[in-house]
Amino acid sequence: MQTSEIKKPVFLFLIVLVVPVFLLETTHCYSSIMQKQRILQHNGNKNITLSAKQWDRRTPKFPSIDESTHPRAVNIAERYANEKRYREAIDLLLADKSNPYYSLRECRLASYYNRMEKADSAAYWAEKCIAMNISSNQETIENEDIIIDSSFNVAPRQRNTRDENKLIKEGKGGELWLDNKYKKRQKDIDATWTKKRNETFYGYKAHVKCGAISKVILEVYTTNASTHDSQVILPLLHPNDVNKKLYLDAGYSGAKSLSTIKNELHIEPIVCEKGRRNKPLTDAQKKSNRIKSKTRCLIEHVFGFIEQSMKGFVVRTIGKIRAENNNYLTCAVYNISRWLQLISAPSQPT
Repeated sequence: MQTSEIKKPVFLFLIVLVVPVFLLETTHCYSSIMQKQRILQHNGNKNITLSAKQWDRRTPKFPSIDESTHPRAVNIAERYANEKRYREAIDLLLADKSNPYYSLRECRLASYYNRMEKADSAAYWAEKCIAMNISSNQETIENEDIIIDSSFNVAPRQRNTRDENKLIKEGKGGELWLDNKYKKRQKDIDATWTKKRNETFYGYKAHVKCGAISKVILEVYTTNASTHDSQVILPLLHPNDVNKKLYLDAGYSGAKSLSTIKNELHIEPIVCEKGRRNKPLTDAQKKSNRIKSKTRCLIEHVFGFIEQSMKGFVVRTIGKIRAENNNYLTCAVYNISRWLQLISAPSQPT
């Protein structure tokens, strides 16, 4: 075989490899230049006087996001909004499919609708959520049954001496480190240790009540990690829960408040039974637990989404008050995501 015949396929391979990379890098460099120009104009540089339409024509369609991971449509829509051309800005954002989970897009849509004196997109989504009849077994969200369970808030672990930990357990943590206010403000005297299935946790616990149909979080209550689940049932219940079924796992089976819930609040607790040493569950009890768990396990979907998609009930602050605020915000964000799933992509507002 001749040398020229060998070099020809190698040369073609290099062309096929190099040309796309060259085009991609050229587009990327041009996009970076345009982004810097937009920033300069936004900061008041009078030498750059391009209109929104000119920016739309000159900015490459690919890639659809810039170096700051902002979608191209969001940047161009801002130019239209600066010229008070809100309709064009909204149409551009509604047509954008680059990142459906980008929250700034929804925020800008709400702002532009508001400036046009129309119902903003946030109100639109909320009205759709409320008006939508989410039904299962001829029940609606207003009278759905409820589920209660808890999840740990892992907090930064404290490095205290045994004497300091003893005083904290006795409730005298406020008397420690009075001579060093900078050290004291970094010490968390509300978080506690606990152990579950041979795994140790330090921090707090988020007790959650959610709907058995919608899986929307209805209440959240924060305690330290060592508080037993059975002690936090009543704080989560509401007068609107009367005549509903309350699904609980086996950890709540010995709760003293169950009789109060049933006789005084008229809520029917449905608790999975728990086997004991030398007293295993019978086949009938196991079958009953499986039936109960089909509904009770739905709250695990809630915790699964928070753990996997939202990185969990993680606390990086000091004190129970901030941990409680963190839990409220986490549950609020989850509910927004859940409502959007329930809506099933209705038509956009005009």
